[in-house]
Amino acid sequence: MQLLGFLAAAMFAFMVSFALDLGGAVSAMIFLLILFIGALLHAWHPLVEWVRGPSAKL
Repeated sequence: MQLLGFLAAAMFAFMVSFALDLGGAVSAMIFLLILFIGALLHAWHPLVEWVRGPSAKL
């Protein structure tokens, strides 16, 4: 569900940056950057939970 939220935010940022006439390449880079951040957070979630330890589940 988190990735779906990042996808929607990335699409919104793409449309806004394209409407502000930043160009297709810059808009695509913004889109991919937001998607990459979302995927990175999703991939690092188990590591963050492991670092926080068992007290994070209380």
